[in-house]
Amino acid sequence: MRYLYLVVLLLHPFYAYPAASFFELNSGLNQIDLNSDGIADAVFYARFDNNTSHPDPTLSVYIKNNDATYSIVPTPAGDRFTLFGINVSVSNVLVRSFGFIKTSKQVYLVVAIKSGDSPHLKQLFKFKLYQIEKNLEHPGIALYGWTQVGEKISKNKYMSADVAIRECPKTCFE
Repeated sequence: MRYLYLVVLLLHPFYAYPAASFFELNSGLNQIDLNSDGIADAVFYARFDNNTSHPDPTLSVYIKNNDATYSIVPTPAGDRFTLFGINVSVSNVLVRSFGFIKTSKQVYLVVAIKSGDSPHLKQLFKFKLYQIEKNLEHPGIALYGWTQVGEKISKNKYMSADVAIRECPKTCFE
């Protein structure tokens, strides 16, 4: 019996995937070490109040450098410095949202995007995973940027991205 327990323990893949957890963002300044240099970086989570009943969530990221200065990080698309969630007009249904997932070795930015034709129905979501990357090769562009390192589809259908994204720590790291 002891040997059976040992065989089951050795074959169980608990070590195969890093434990991943969703990092809860608070309104305002959040400190997270995004580039694994041991220095907490600045992540601002706010809302874009566009005179509607349901403002969009926003995210701005700054990497703290060794000299105590900060470098702003463009969005994954690279054309803006603030990442926006997108909600269906006059509703609290988000068709795109974002967040961070922490593993024992890395912090990932995840963007959840609703699939399907109707934002008013439960649909599958696409999860895009990004890691921060330092750029020293090309002058004239931002020092840091996001590199897409993975893409997964949710296993379940959801109405809103802010709910769907909580599936990603499990689905994205299987």
